[in-house]
Amino acid sequence: LFISTIGSRYDLEAARDADVGENGLQNYNLSPNDNFALTQHVNPDGSKYSIVEMVLITPLDREKDEEHALVLVASDGGSPPRTGTARIHITVLDANDNAPVCSKQVYKAEVQENSPVGTVVTAVSATDADKGVNGEVTFSFAHVGQQAKLLFDVDSKTGQIKITGSLDYERSKSYQLNVLASDHGGYSDTCKVIIQVTDVNDNSPIIQLMSFSSTISEDALPGTTVAVINVHDEDSEGNGLVECSINNDLPFKIESSLMPGSPINCRKPQTGRCLKWAYRMEK
Repeated sequence: LFISTIGSRYDLEAARDADVGENGLQNYNLSPNDNFALTQHVNPDGSKYSIVEMVLITPLDREKDEEHALVLVASDGGSPPRTGTARIHITVLDANDNAPVCSKQVYKAEVQENSPVGTVVTAVSATDADKGVNGEVTFSFAHVGQQAKLLFDVDSKTGQIKITGSLDYERSKSYQLNVLASDHGGYSDTCKVIIQVTDVNDNSPIIQLMSFSSTISEDALPGTTVAVINVHDEDSEGNGLVECSINNDLPFKIESSLMPGSPINCRKPQTGRCLKWAYRMEK
């Protein structure tokens, strides 16, 4: 079992040969491989190779090869030479040498502003090539604004991002969350989560009287402006569509002063300005 650096040495049990001289043990050979080499030592008394070591010459990578099977061959000097073999089985243990990798660098999601607390908006994921505890990934927010922290939370184990507060489209239409994926060895990766808040019709139109003529001459001409009002709705798109009407039995009509002659139901301008409506004499 190895978790080692280059140059690490591992003693191997020496072969035994009852013969002496040239007929005795002469050499060791290790089956071809990319990671290990043999070092053989001559004893002080001149006898050969009673000490043999296997030396790590290139790094081990469990994620590439978790098991190594080598064969050590000891040979004598006879003619023909005799040999003995030993099989060496190596299991490479994991070291925390890989960082988590997020499945995406950018996640995008939409959520309605009236979504209840606990709603799952999206989920981030990451993988780590390490094994066991070294490959476990936890999720957390990194450099996220205080407002976003009050509205969203990320599950440290599953990566699910849930709503924890009340969203309001009119207050903020989008949020960017930075999620940190970390392992237990200090390695990490980050991804962005962009959440778009979609509008629901949760605001009523607001009418504001801007000007008003309390008295009108009986000979006032048709088209005379009697009153001017502002109508404003905070909702967007179709939810911000406003419609103004007055009683049909009155001698007045109502029209937009921004778009004279337009129908009485009209979208709010993209600039967000209030619509101005005018009561005018109809006949």
